[in-house]
Amino acid sequence: MRLQHLNLRVRDARACRDFYEAHFGFLLDFEADGGYFVRAPDGFLLALVPTAEPTALPDRFHLGFCAGAPDEVLASHRRLAGAGVCTSAVEDLRPDEDYVRGGELGQHGGPQRRRRGTAPMSERAAPT
Repeated sequence: MRLQHLNLRVRDARACRDFYEAHFGFLLDFEADGGYFVRAPDGFLLALVPTAEPTALPDRFHLGFCAGAPDEVLASHRRLAGAGVCTSAVEDLRPDEDYVRGGELGQHGGPQRRRRGTAPMSERAAPT
């Protein structure tokens, strides 16, 4: 069994859709409930459904994205920063374990995320 989808209630579904399409390769699968259902290249479905008052996500809630190596985490960080996504410094907290951690990421008016990389890389998401 594998996880198939996640439903996120967000303030601006279109901005979130654009963010996931532009930066993580998601593609629109279908529209429903006034929102967008975008699919990752591996088939995972992310529902971005609008709400006027998003509920705060629990502490340490995150979405995980995989990268093949720490260098890919660094390249992703540079690419996101170059695209205007707010980022903080990348930290190498476990140099003997190929673990790289990026800081807060955000897009003006769009999703806020924390990025952590281990080859696999995980992202903390608190979409708006």
